[in-house]
Amino acid sequence: MSTDEAISFLSETPFGTVWSWVALIAVIIVSAATCIIKLYKAFSFYKEKSDKYEEEQKVVEAHTEALAKITDQLNRIEERQDRQREREFKKLRHTIVFDGERAVADGYITMRQLESLEEMYDDYHIDEKNGYVLTLMNKVRALEVRGTLKD
Repeated sequence: MSTDEAISFLSETPFGTVWSWVALIAVIIVSAATCIIKLYKAFSFYKEKSDKYEEEQKVVEAHTEALAKITDQLNRIEERQDRQREREFKKLRHTIVFDGERAVADGYITMRQLESLEEMYDDYHIDEKNGYVLTLMNKVRALEVRGTLKD
């Protein structure tokens, strides 16, 4: 179609019809632009939410890893404390037995030695109710006590 033919066609077409077509095309363009803008905003919103979710997931993962390390360290500390407690218990038992047997062999005990043994036994017998140490302490308590705490 040549320019002359197009001008002829438009001049023969009523103005209202041309105007209607122009208005219809404008409405289609505006509607399409509005849809595109809304779609872009929705995409941006969901992209932002998705990025934020990924960041939060990374933080959660980092905290989970840190918590696992802390838990592992606490377990190791607890194991060391248990071993230390066991060693201290054995040392306490050894001291009570050594000093108690010496006093029984001597046939007497000083007031300071008895007080010291009683203090150690108070700590010891919390964990141990029966056995040789109890029998030994009963023998030590039956010994002659020499001296006073002032000596």
